[in-house]
Amino acid sequence: MPIASICVVKGHAAAHLQATIEGVSEVLRRVTNAPRITVWIHEIDPAHWAAQGVLGAELLRTKPASEVDSPVVTVIMIKGRPVEQHREMIEGITDVLVKHLRLDPMAVRVNIQETAAESFGIGGLQASVLFERMK
Repeated sequence: MPIASICVVKGHAAAHLQATIEGVSEVLRRVTNAPRITVWIHEIDPAHWAAQGVLGAELLRTKPASEVDSPVVTVIMIKGRPVEQHREMIEGITDVLVKHLRLDPMAVRVNIQETAAESFGIGGLQASVLFERMK
């Protein structure tokens, strides 16, 4: 059930974005062994972000997206996974973004948000109810 939402600066090549989606999907699949994984990318328009007080559109006039981007990856998953899985996800996701978007690892931010099974819905049911029915 892990869901990863990746926010990046608009300007990366489409092939690099696709490889990033595939790579992050593979990391989540490998680490969590979950049957269903969702990964999407949000491209942020250069007019809608700034770094150090300078609008992105201005920054991108002189530098490629890979030099100014500081992506944020949010992973949502049900509570209860071991801290080792969190570590593996953070490392793996960072490696994927560094490789495919050509970023400095220190520019990548990964936030794992755990939620209680009672607070997450799947198909109109609380995940806790659905999991109980699947036993």
